[in-house]
Amino acid sequence: MLKTLYSVYDRKSKTYASPFTEIADGTAIRAMQDLIANNQNHPFSRYPEDFELVRCGSFNELDGSISEEPQGTVIQMDQLGD
Repeated sequence: MLKTLYSVYDRKSKTYASPFTEIADGTAIRAMQDLIANNQNHPFSRYPEDFELVRCGSFNELDGSISEEPQGTVIQMDQLGD
């Protein structure tokens, strides 16, 4: 199965968090919503304007290969409450 690799980009430090996999943008967004809702002291909760959820590529679970496609911004973290 092909899964998408996601990360969170920090605009202040200009770095990316360790990547994680999800099956679709919607499930990645939901994972971020759960993280924020369950941890009000997390930097994503306290400074949402500093972060964005991004696609980094894809991971093939059958052969272990990683591809650089698809890439791009999924959502700004400060839009998650909308």
